[in-house]
Amino acid sequence: MPKVSFKINDINQEKILVESLKKSIDFFNSHRIETTWPKNDIEKEYNENDYADFKNKLEKEWIEKENNFFDKIEDFFAVKINEPFEVNISNYGVGGCYNLPRKITINKQLPYDHILNIKHEIIHLLIEPFIKKHNIDFQNKEKLTNCILDLFK
Repeated sequence: MPKVSFKINDINQEKILVESLKKSIDFFNSHRIETTWPKNDIEKEYNENDYADFKNKLEKEWIEKENNFFDKIEDFFAVKINEPFEVNISNYGVGGCYNLPRKITINKQLPYDHILNIKHEIIHLLIEPFIKKHNIDFQNKEKLTNCILDLFK
């Protein structure tokens, strides 16, 4: 069973995402987090073929660059991952974000290494209970996530 499933946000999901992210604009700006937003109406910008092309490219790239990531993560955390992480493809927001229990959103517009971004967000999901338990702030949460990711690139 695949450990990651790739999905395309539909127009309604994009609208919901943009509305929810608007609440965090000040946070993004204060932490210098790059974002993209609709330039016009989402319905006018939405092109399902562009999303599908990106999804196909991302799926192929994941297969090439996954590099036994889940074997390494399962060993490191002493867990067995039985359900796939859902990777939603968006045109808006930050480079990547996550929602418990297993949902990741990747912004196809930003010029990041999307595979590293997916791995980064998976690590976030795995350590989120620890982060909450110890009330770790944003900067240190990112540092911890990146330190773990550096072990498995």
